[in-house]
Amino acid sequence: MGDIAATFSILSDDSGATDKIRRFLLFEVETYQPKASCVPMALCQKLWKVIAETEELPLVGVFFNWYFIRLESKLDFIPDIARFVQRVGCEGVVNLFINAIKQLEEGMCLALKLSEVLPEYPQARVTLTTFALQEARITIESSDRCISEEVGLLWKGAMDCNIEKVCTDLLKVVAQVEGSLLSPYVNQFSKLINSSSLPEHRAAFTSVVDRRRQWLREQVSRGVTPHWEISHEHFPDAANISTFLQGPLVSLVIEGFNSIGAARTRAALLRMRIEGPLDVSARKRGAEA
Repeated sequence: MGDIAATFSILSDDSGATDKIRRFLLFEVETYQPKASCVPMALCQKLWKVIAETEELPLVGVFFNWYFIRLESKLDFIPDIARFVQRVGCEGVVNLFINAIKQLEEGMCLALKLSEVLPEYPQARVTLTTFALQEARITIESSDRCISEEVGLLWKGAMDCNIEKVCTDLLKVVAQVEGSLLSPYVNQFSKLINSSSLPEHRAAFTSVVDRRRQWLREQVSRGVTPHWEISHEHFPDAANISTFLQGPLVSLVIEGFNSIGAARTRAALLRMRIEGPLDVSARKRGAEA
């Protein structure tokens, strides 16, 4: 019996369910098979209800690290976490939440989403937004993966929290991105910069734009046009993508995924197969991914 089946079994027995869950989470769950399979939303909701009634942070920590991170529709569960924070306070819960999501690719978005639904807890929002900045810095500095959409969410979150330094630091990090990859960031910041009247924000934004312009001037002077190379053409939609890259269109939407997880997997594959200044990202969720 795996951990999911064992949890379902305990929850189905109403007699002493709370004590059984407490004992199971604290002393037994880690003896089960590795946490590979996805956790059903119904199980998470039922288990969370029991844990929320106890208001015991050790159980919350186990839940985040063992169940929540395997939940496919994590964003849909954020309101449940927010309601618990409103009941018991924020500091301990937020720290446990961050400790769990920092291992996830979507950790930055999850932190910003929770921050967004906790407007009455400014310190929690600062903690979550600061974590999101750290994640953005790591991603931008360690890979060529474009996270312009997430950067936009981070900017908005920082402005909502009145922590302008996050915006300044964010722009400085983006300013170090290779010029060929800056276009989506410039487009994103151009939509956001008017929300700030601070001169340091505009100065930092100018440095990003100048870096992009410098790269474009260098390309023009060398007579170079944007170039993409497909290293391996045997992958889904390869023909359509190849046609798009050689044509005049500036964006291509691929639909038909049954989950955001499947869309992210495809995006990761495309980033591996295509070399060049291309922004590949997975958006929406569920059947609309």
